[in-house]
Formats: sequence, structure tokens, C-alpha cells
Amino acid sequence: MIVPWLTFPFVGKRTVKRYWPGVLFMSLFLFAEGILAEKRNWWRFFDTSIPNSVFVYGFLDILKRFEYAWLVKMSKLQLSLCFFLKSFLMYIFQYLSEDH
Repeated sequence: MIVPWLTFPFVGKRTVKRYWPGVLFMSLFLFAEGILAEKRNWWRFFDTSIPNSVFVYGFLDILKRFEYAWLVKMSKLQLSLCFFLKSFLMYIFQYLSEDH
């Protein structure tokens, strides 16, 4: 989580301007998703973590064993599809926001 922020000064103003709309869109989308997931009890995480497909299939069982994170009302496939949908939305939004 720290390494990406350390590279931020080297990205350049043009790149930041290019990807800022996508970052803002996905941040708002994930914030809304987190609120909805909490209300519907889809999953539960303790502390701060950012899941992805590797997490779902590689580490979820380990974290579940330590009672750190677990799926409540979602299957691993549903969570993977959710991640895929978010990635798809991010790329579509970025494509539409760029000048062609």
C-alpha cells in the first residue's frame, strides 16, 4: 500500500491528469459498494485490506483460518465476478474519458 504512493512523484502531471477521472470514479464506486456490502453483509474484513482475484483464491482460506476476513453471503465466484465487473467499469470509464 505504501509503494504506489512512493512512486507518485515520478508519475508526471500529464499522467495524473489523464487517469484522475478514472481514479475518482472508481473511488466513489468502491465507496458506494462498501456501504452496500456492509448493509447486505456480503463479506467481512477486519483492519484494512484491498482484495483481488489472487486474494480470493489464494489467501482467503488462510485469512479465514485466522479469522481476519471471510465471505458471509457471497461465493468466491461471485466475488471474482464482482472484481471483474469493477475492472471492466474502470477500463470503460477510462476509455470514454480520454480524447480520441
